[in-house]
Amino acid sequence: MSRMSTSVVAEPVVTTWHPQHGMSRTTCRLRYEPSDPYAVTVGATRADGRLATWTFARSLLADGAAGHAGIGDVRIWRVTSDDSRVAMALCGPSGTAHLYAPLGEVVAFLSATNHAVTPGTEHLVHDVDAELEALLDDTDS
Repeated sequence: MSRMSTSVVAEPVVTTWHPQHGMSRTTCRLRYEPSDPYAVTVGATRADGRLATWTFARSLLADGAAGHAGIGDVRIWRVTSDDSRVAMALCGPSGTAHLYAPLGEVVAFLSATNHAVTPGTEHLVHDVDAELEALLDDTDS
């Protein structure tokens, strides 16, 4: 397994749709931390200027970029009318947003995350026994 200790970040320009504000273009931030190997974070500036972020499974982004994935608060799919885009429908306490990101940039981001922590080896990033022992030691104090 190859690992990098640094974050993987991409900042594609995306088209966004907000229910009360319509369509706009903004820069979105995709972030992957090898220390949290199962998750990716997506951030985008809302129409009101506030930053909204969502954290979800890296595999969900990969599956969505390849076809369709997710139910509920996070849904991701390849746009069939424009095969060069990935759509992300993201819901949360701060509202709902639809992001349309360039497929090539999402795939490049995923490739970089796979280089940082190979899919299927995420469990090797942490020493679970040592972490459990540390937690148990803390409760004995």
